[in-house]
Amino acid sequence: MDEQKNKIKSKNSKLNIILLRILFYLLILLLFVIFVVPKADQIKQGLRVATKANTDWVVIAVCFLVLTYFASAFVYIVLAKSPIKYVKTVLVQIATSFANRLIPGGFGGIGLNADYLIRSKHSPSEASSVVATNSIVAIVSHLLLLIIALLIGNLSPKHLIEGRVYSIKIILIILLLLILVIYFLSKRQNMWLKFKQFIIKTWLYILDYRKNLHKLLLGLIGASLVTLFYVAILYASAHASGLHVSFVQAFVAYTAGILLGAVVLTPGGLIGVEAGLYAALVSFKFEPSVVFSTIVIFRLITFWLPIIPGYVSFLLLRKSKAI
Repeated sequence: MDEQKNKIKSKNSKLNIILLRILFYLLILLLFVIFVVPKADQIKQGLRVATKANTDWVVIAVCFLVLTYFASAFVYIVLAKSPIKYVKTVLVQIATSFANRLIPGGFGGIGLNADYLIRSKHSPSEASSVVATNSIVAIVSHLLLLIIALLIGNLSPKHLIEGRVYSIKIILIILLLLILVIYFLSKRQNMWLKFKQFIIKTWLYILDYRKNLHKLLLGLIGASLVTLFYVAILYASAHASGLHVSFVQAFVAYTAGILLGAVVLTPGGLIGVEAGLYAALVSFKFEPSVVFSTIVIFRLITFWLPIIPGYVSFLLLRKSKAI
């Protein structure tokens, strides 16, 4: 009897997850129809601008992309519980570019790093601790940098939405979908218990480094460099298109992009990142067609270009049994 109840609960849980995913993709589709389709002419013009991009700025952007892998590897080196090889760790970070295209939400890269650490003489709990702490320092460093950027640029949420008027129908549709998402999440059993357990585990992971606070500090510096390098890619992509953004504006736009990319749960934040970048850059009163061109160049460099090197790195690591 209990076994039958567990099977029913398991089926209901899986059904809720499927419905939740459908709602997320429906939200993405609605946003696409509302914001992208009416701007088809601007997109075409943006693509034309992208074909005439300044190659010097494009090369600079690609160089910053390469630096992100070295900075990401540095964070894992300093947080690792046991010594790991730097070059091999860099290859793992490159391989995550391939893994994250297969599994949404960055979970492909997380799993790959965890597997690499376990094969590098870390216990499963140690590997989880390192990966989780890496994520935490990345979030904290980004928030600190964002606060600094907003203070330097004298920006506020009001400035970011100033001049943008959205239809009440659009707002109601999005709110309805969000309410439905929250409803299905609340129906998932033990959700709040799991959330509490996650918070407790996260705190315990941080406490693991209480005797090595210098590692957390170095990790924070490395994570900050990763973020700054990605912002630099966006900055260079914008200038390649002739969009003269400031570094602070690029930082705010990048933040909007990764936030929406995290919400939509698509591989590499596809569509969500683009929507966030567009909304932020247009809010700064830049020409939409040039904004589209900037986004095309940025995503070509950060999303599409790393796939092949990521796949090659993945194969090399598999061959050497590093993952």
